[in-house]
Amino acid sequence: MGAIVREEVGVTIEHLFSCFFFWPMHLISCFRTGFLGAISLGLNFCISGFIIWTAVEGP
Repeated sequence: MGAIVREEVGVTIEHLFSCFFFWPMHLISCFRTGFLGAISLGLNFCISGFIIWTAVEGP
């Protein structure tokens, strides 16, 4: 479990470093990736929340 978390953090830090140090080429794609990631994460939360709500509340 700890190894997975450490790996995730390492990848995130690596990604941030590449965003900051290679910004001329990567800044747009970094922001776009982060933006799309945030949107898809939000949509996933909305959809799963809606499914759970309908399952609990009923139609």
